Amino acid sequence: MKKCLSFALAAVMVFALGAGLVGCGGDGGGITGIVAVGHVVTFGGYEWRVLDVQGSSALLITEHIIELRPFHEVDDRDSFDGITWEHSDIRAWLNGPFLNRFSRADRNRIVQTMVRNDDNPWFGTAGGNNTQDHVFLLSLEEVVQYFGDSGELGRGRDGRWDFNDRYDNARVARINDWGVLERFVSEFGQRHGVTSVDDFGVDKLSFVTWWWLLRSPGLFANFAALVIYDGIVNVEGNLVNTDAAGVRPAMWVNL
Repeated sequence: MKKCLSFALAAVMVFALGAGLVGCGGDGGGITGIVAVGHVVTFGGYEWRVLDVQGSSALLITEHIIELRPFHEVDDRDSFDGITWEHSDIRAWLNGPFLNRFSRADRNRIVQTMVRNDDNPWFGTAGGNNTQDHVFLLSLEEVVQYFGDSGELGRGRDGRWDFNDRYDNARVARINDWGVLERFVSEFGQRHGVTSVDDFGVDKLSFVTWWWLLRSPGLFANFAALVIYDGIVNVEGNLVNTDAAGVRPAMWVNL
């Protein structure tokens, strides 16, 4: 079996000099920018990529990774049988503290959506019940649907744990807000001996590529699927309690 991704501080990171900051909240100003598929708009103080437009609503995903958090917080991998999206800590955080970063006016624009939680298409791991959410993570199927479908996911496992294709670059995500690293150190750093953002060994002016979570289950019930830092889709996934998991919220917003 391919070795699972290790704690992200030890993962390979790619740097490209640049600048830019993303905020943490909104003033109720609605969406700013051209709302068309592939365009980047601002909403609630964040930059978002438009994935779909249906009538008067748009599906958005943050352009960058806006937080590092575990899919679910557990102390011992043997202390739980498995966590689906429905009961995950990341779902509670996205639809609680994160949602509350937005102004009341902007929260009213965010649509409560029926979220399908399908089983893992390669390993058959149960996805759990469908849910109603204002904010969610993309699934394996949605990553393919909205970032480009080469047919690799639908082709089946064929001995593989992940797949890469011509859409890898489109799936690459970055941390470009120094505060993301600072919040991670404050909340999770102590257990890993990370006492300062300097321990990441990154330049404040650098864009840092990072891996990001999906809501689909992985190989086992205590794994979550993900997109690796270079855009490869890891259908096997990683343990749900891996702390430094990149978060890219998605939501449908009324225009």
